[in-house]
Amino acid sequence: MNIGGDVFGEPSSPADVVAQARRAEAEGFGSAWSVHFSRGYDALSTLAVAGVATERIELGVGIVPTYPRHPLAPAQQAATTQVFCGGRLTLGVGVSHRPVIEGLHGLDYTAPAATCGST
Repeated sequence: MNIGGDVFGEPSSPADVVAQARRAEAEGFGSAWSVHFSRGYDALSTLAVAGVATERIELGVGIVPTYPRHPLAPAQQAATTQVFCGGRLTLGVGVSHRPVIEGLHGLDYTAPAATCGST
């Protein structure tokens, strides 16, 4: 089940995403997935709240971009979110896409893998 309207171009508030996760759980879905919100709220923080508001549904995000963050920052944030989700978080990590990184964030996309710690 997809939660959050960003995938359809209609951003949802964090409260809406949490409510959607609770509804998905109540309706018997095994998992609820969100996208990383490039223009709005932080998906991991939102899923941490959804984790506290739910009991059994798996929660996932795909894909949290490595740009423009140091790898330790999302790792620490994901570990904290995992605690709030009671071990039910699935984290997708990637380098994002050139149009987002260059067009939206104004960053160079020449060597995306270098941001992941590889050379």
